[in-house]
Amino acid sequence: TMQEEISRFLAQCAEDRLDGDAADDVGTMIRGVNDLEAFADHCYKLALLVDRALNRKAPLTGTVLEAIAHHAAQTHEFSASYLQRMGTDLTEDEQAAAKRQCAKIDTARYKLIKMARRRIQSGENVKAELLAIDILRHFEQIASCTLELCGDMVPAR
Repeated sequence: TMQEEISRFLAQCAEDRLDGDAADDVGTMIRGVNDLEAFADHCYKLALLVDRALNRKAPLTGTVLEAIAHHAAQTHEFSASYLQRMGTDLTEDEQAAAKRQCAKIDTARYKLIKMARRRIQSGENVKAELLAIDILRHFEQIASCTLELCGDMVPAR
């Protein structure tokens, strides 16, 4: 895996003396790789859940599907806008804007989960609602990983 390759590279670096800046850069790269790996894991798990929904093991319908699609679009827009900036530094204002966007996505997710719980209590399809909650949680994790990656793009002081 990529993490094993980086570990081997770091072991080689450890044989040489790294100055403080180089050591910080390596630490930032490791965090970035870990965040990207977590991002990819959540995308994969999300794809499995969507596949389950499409195969009608727990069908998502109507307003639930529309709400998830809207939330997916928001999360995608947020993640794509910052992932395109990989390798560049974010200003403090851009970092603050990313945190605000992520909080907005999280608030929307919380409201959608609350609505799903209400539908469960009112007797709706429990499997479908739990699937919707799982999907929303992975979107939350994708946004959180993106925010972590944004933190890795803060300029050195």
